[in-house]
Amino acid sequence: MKTTEDDRIDKDLTGKGAVTPRVPLPGRQGVRLTEFQLLNWGTFDGAIQRLVLNGGNALLTGQVGSGKSTIVDGLTTLFTPPQKVTFNQAAGADKSERSVATYVLGHYRHVYDEATGTSRADALRSPKGAYAVLLARFTAGENDALTAGAAFWFPDGAPNPKRMYFVAPMCLDIAAHFTGHTDPRDLRAALRAAGAELHDDNFRAYQKTLCRMLGITPSALALLVQTVSMKQVGNLTDFVRAHMLDGTDVSERIKKILEHYSDLTRAHELVKAARDQLEMLAPVAEHASAYDRADARITAAAAANVNVPALVERQRVTLLEQAIAEIGDERPWLNADAGRLKKRIGAEESACARSVSPSTPAAVPS
Repeated sequence: MKTTEDDRIDKDLTGKGAVTPRVPLPGRQGVRLTEFQLLNWGTFDGAIQRLVLNGGNALLTGQVGSGKSTIVDGLTTLFTPPQKVTFNQAAGADKSERSVATYVLGHYRHVYDEATGTSRADALRSPKGAYAVLLARFTAGENDALTAGAAFWFPDGAPNPKRMYFVAPMCLDIAAHFTGHTDPRDLRAALRAAGAELHDDNFRAYQKTLCRMLGITPSALALLVQTVSMKQVGNLTDFVRAHMLDGTDVSERIKKILEHYSDLTRAHELVKAARDQLEMLAPVAEHASAYDRADARITAAAAANVNVPALVERQRVTLLEQAIAEIGDERPWLNADAGRLKKRIGAEESACARSVSPSTPAAVPS
């Protein structure tokens, strides 16, 4: 897949030279295609072809077979899923007329073989050495640049070429970044070093990365392909409806709305039934709460009743101890009073004894 310096000849498809300076376009907003490059694509063999747009409009004109459809099919290959690509669509061709393999090999004519009675295609390149690159540059503002594209080559014995899609948030160039490599691994390493994201044979991942970096949707890329590949617009309204507006299946949407309405009605009925159940269960909850509170009070009272005898005895002990203490305080006084009373009793007994003793004459009754 090596391309030498001698083979790397640049050609500007606009006829203005190999390098065309970027012309600023004030007032133009959005994503703009600024340049498209091809290497070994179709009958463009050996030289790097450049279509410089500078974000403006372009009209491809030329004789039959000059390569107009080849350029358009290159753009289609970059922005359309492989299973949906129809090459030479502008001329009304079917899908079997051209393919990525025929473009990479550079088929340019069919030769009739009288010996076999069949025709074979003549190609500019053999599968062993075939190597093609498609590269598109975009701008999405004053200074934002992005490059997207794909490189193609044939693995040993493979009937279809290998595709390596790439997206880089910078300006890549075929001459600077895609030539001089002898092995696909060297090419991958060089592109990764340049900051590119690579996707081998994975258009969906490549498309997702490209749309994310450009800030657009896949439908915008599809519209670009449709616009590039058309030759005339019969009815502008029909074109806008077919390519710029998303199709709407009214019957399917009505079906979904009816199903959604049925779901909402059923949900409303369930909510209403649940609300009625809650209203019926509210008194039960209140009674259950009252029962729980009463049961708690009964349990607490029973626990208190078990402890009453002990509390009563403890109180009795306290009162007895207080009474004993009080009696103990009064005992000395009581002992003193008892002593005085004993002495008084003793004195009175002595007096009584003296009054009735025999030495005392008895009274004579008169």
